[in-house]
Amino acid sequence: MNNQILKIRQEVKEFHDLKNTEENWIFYYDETDNCRKVTLTEKGFNDDSNSKIFVLGGMMSKNQECLNNFNFEGLKSKLKLKLDTEELKFKDIFKDKKDFLTILNSRKLETILKTILESDLYIHFYAIDLLYFSVVDIVDSLDFALDCDFIYIQKIKSELYDVVKKNQKEFNQKSYEFHYPNIKEEELGAFYDFIRGLIKKEGNYNLLKLFESDISDVPFIANNSQLINKKNKKNIDTIEHFREFYTSNLFTFNNSKHFFDKENFIEKRFEEMCKFLEVKENDIDYTFIDSKDSIFIQLSDVFVSVIKIYLKYLRDSNINPNYLQAQQSKNLSLLSKILLKSENLNKALIHNSLPFDIIGKLGNINGYYRLK
Repeated sequence: MNNQILKIRQEVKEFHDLKNTEENWIFYYDETDNCRKVTLTEKGFNDDSNSKIFVLGGMMSKNQECLNNFNFEGLKSKLKLKLDTEELKFKDIFKDKKDFLTILNSRKLETILKTILESDLYIHFYAIDLLYFSVVDIVDSLDFALDCDFIYIQKIKSELYDVVKKNQKEFNQKSYEFHYPNIKEEELGAFYDFIRGLIKKEGNYNLLKLFESDISDVPFIANNSQLINKKNKKNIDTIEHFREFYTSNLFTFNNSKHFFDKENFIEKRFEEMCKFLEVKENDIDYTFIDSKDSIFIQLSDVFVSVIKIYLKYLRDSNINPNYLQAQQSKNLSLLSKILLKSENLNKALIHNSLPFDIIGKLGNINGYYRLK
């Protein structure tokens, strides 16, 4: 493995405090809400990307034997699918259902979750709220953010996210005028004055205390030459591509095998990355396959779709397990136990870039069912 890849891998492990990533495991991936890039235009964000939660992930097995023993025909029978069904897809099982509580009331979901939990399969995923990911650099750009407690900074970022959501139209318009994040150095002060004004309008946030401090030194934006002097662009990328989300596990679990649902656009981005990093054939082991040829890609499709809808529900609402119907509570318990099972195996299996509020709600629900 060349030095550049080793450096990237070490940086990822140190940043996330990851351990025990040398295993020879087998990962399967599918994704949902993939808009390929997040772009701020004169009319706002592209493809409603500011409301999306991108999830990439799916099934993981410790060894091939577990995969060989998986009973797909038995699962199809329990789901009452036709025997000639070629592919298990979320949209075919749940039709047009998009409300989490409705999906949570499904016996078919119980069948799938039980199958995953009772097998030797684990799950892994990377979940990103695209608006949150697009705006948190504003906090990271402040000098004193480097010296603050990690949890405190996550709360501050979530406050900024909340302010932006409450003032989405104004934020979009002004950010586009400033060409955020491609802000010229001489315009940084005016941009931060605008952000400070939004915070003041919304009330007493801890975030306001930071923005009332000296913010003359903003190293992330001011010193990043790639993010300056692009004023001729009509559309500005706040997330230029999703490649880093796809490659994170490749560098973290570099001894493992990684199977992705075949998509030409992503495959080309991988080829570009490998060429740029001078990746050799044995450095990382990844393959793009047709989902029809892999039940585990198909299960990944179902799982990431459920997780996305779950996280969006937690973002916009609250769940009290005590007030759920019996079927809903049973399925939420199964889902929580699957998440805990994988997290207990290795916390590196679950990544997220989400508002602190969502993570807190998810942790509380998992904790509730851990005690059941």
